[in-house]
Amino acid sequence: IGLTGYPLSVQRYIIEESPPLTFDYSMTYSRLTLFDTSATSLTSYCSAKGIESINAAPLGMGLLTGNVQSWHPAGENLRGKCERAREYVEGEGMDMVRLALGYALSRKECGSVVMGMTEEWQVDLAVEVRDKGLTDEEWKVIEVLRNEERFFKN
Repeated sequence: IGLTGYPLSVQRYIIEESPPLTFDYSMTYSRLTLFDTSATSLTSYCSAKGIESINAAPLGMGLLTGNVQSWHPAGENLRGKCERAREYVEGEGMDMVRLALGYALSRKECGSVVMGMTEEWQVDLAVEVRDKGLTDEEWKVIEVLRNEERFFKN
């Protein structure tokens, strides 16, 4: 049985209040991404309880692709940071989707990464990044994104 779709604090509360071994999986959305790593508190708790964590929506449900739907709950501040980050990455001659996938796949807190894909090239890219990883230059750009206030420094 898996648990998903709740704020992290609610997921933790449900797990705490449930009998041991009730849940096998805990899935969070957009919480282990370039712009948000808040799932780490829940993933360590789940691991101690024998629950596997799943990282869904590593592209932030469109925030990191530039294809943000009107229903997306992100505020203007985060939307702006993602837009600035995409522009920076493109200016460096790199692809934001590739970097975001590489970052998400490198995080060992989660046993699985779930990403919605509708086209063959997306599957090919995900497999390539999983198998080959990112270059040193790509990791340097990620370091800038994660450590500068204008982007995603927490």
